[in-house]
Amino acid sequence: MTALLRQENDAWSLRSAHAAARRGPLTTVEAALLDFVRPGGTLAPALTGPEWERVVALAVREQVSPLVLAALRERHGAAPASALTALEQVSLRTAAHGAAAYAQLTAVLQCLRAAGVAAALIKGAALARFAYGDSALRPFNDLDLLISRRDYPAADRAVREAGYVTLQVGRRSLGAGEQVYWDPSWRHVPIDLHWRFDADPLRLGLDYDAMLRRACAGTIDAEPVLVLSPADTLVALSAHFVKHLWGSRPRLRYLRDMAEVVRRHRVDWGAVASAAVEAPRARSPLRLALAAAACLTDASVPAEVFRALAPSRGTRVDRYLRGLVCRRILRRDTPFAALIQVAAVRWLDRDVWDVYPRLTAAVLDTQGRRVFSRLRRHRRPRGRQAASSARRTA
Repeated sequence: MTALLRQENDAWSLRSAHAAARRGPLTTVEAALLDFVRPGGTLAPALTGPEWERVVALAVREQVSPLVLAALRERHGAAPASALTALEQVSLRTAAHGAAAYAQLTAVLQCLRAAGVAAALIKGAALARFAYGDSALRPFNDLDLLISRRDYPAADRAVREAGYVTLQVGRRSLGAGEQVYWDPSWRHVPIDLHWRFDADPLRLGLDYDAMLRRACAGTIDAEPVLVLSPADTLVALSAHFVKHLWGSRPRLRYLRDMAEVVRRHRVDWGAVASAAVEAPRARSPLRLALAAAACLTDASVPAEVFRALAPSRGTRVDRYLRGLVCRRILRRDTPFAALIQVAAVRWLDRDVWDVYPRLTAAVLDTQGRRVFSRLRRHRRPRGRQAASSARRTA
């Protein structure tokens, strides 16, 4: 009887958190964008011309413009011609960019396979093709591949021999768990090799070799490719979500990604819950991201999953944190506000005390590098600024 009452209380708490988040202090523009991104939302709201401009700007910033355009077409929304034109231009660029990137992916996978490296396609490129089923709906800026840490030397040689270059590998790159490679001619998108998703000071302790062993086989343009299982994809998305929460970067798209994975694939929810047992520090990131996806994008997550991921302490802290994350999904928190939220996540997972000084040091380091970068840009001659801007645009 006590267990039954506890389960009912947990379910009620989850529903209360979702309702409170929807009643949060969202602006008209934010509420409209969230409605467009949520599958099966209502009809397009009545917005003024300036509000439509802000919706488009916010959609571009959050990298969900194609989803907004698709929602407007599906719901026959009466959007201004200028807004539709802007969204269509972004969507066309996304589709062209995706087609070129997948053609590039074929050559990259072949050179890695020749080097004996097993690589799984992850993040945007994998989600666009295998979760959304339409690469025009999910923008991505690079090709992310997960490899085993022991295969990194062979993968590094293979990608370099294919003509890509990178900065000198240092402790920061190895600590981040990834290495980025560029085409010197800038005709191709960057290649990002990962051997883990989590980076200092947000390591979750996931078993990435096991993820690679569980990866599913697929094809892109007749080229065989590995992709993470649906359960591991949700775990990966939760890691990316908290990582972007930490960096105050766009994260709404990861919630829609979760909704698409749940909607289009049969998820082994037992494997999702087991991930929190095998990597206890992944428990709160999983719970936080899945709760936000259920709240804001109507992802169908079974109640028993939330019960399995329930924190062992701090129920009120957890409830407040879930509501806060939903209410501020479109806001850019200061580094110290992000620090408090991530520190609360680690506290809920009973992390060791030395993580908090490391989190604080990481915030101070990030802020210091940002200030230094701004000073360099301010002191840089105008001609060099223009050249640098042209390279970034290219």
